[in-house]
Amino acid sequence: MLHEKAIDITGDDDHPKILLIACAGIGVYVLSKIERLHRPALVLLWCGVAAHFFYLMVDLGDGDYFQLPLSRMTLSWMEEYLELTSTAFYFSALYMQCFRVVTRSRANSS
Repeated sequence: MLHEKAIDITGDDDHPKILLIACAGIGVYVLSKIERLHRPALVLLWCGVAAHFFYLMVDLGDGDYFQLPLSRMTLSWMEEYLELTSTAFYFSALYMQCFRVVTRSRANSS
């Protein structure tokens, strides 16, 4: 909802979206450097960044920055689908990482 609120402030929501994808990529990189992530979780996080990036390209390709050769309706559906997909990847990765950490700590304490 952050980018939707930007419309009220700046009249456009593309700049916050660009900032958010940059922060997501930097966040995954920093997280992978400070925490030992399990490979499946890291792969899911980078898949989330990729889906997030494609979401941004579809959103910017509706004529704001460039024009993709698809109808407005198709672009709208693709944008929403990719936004949900990226969020699902992020949450799946965090769940998987937490599950592995808890499982290993239980195994070590037994």
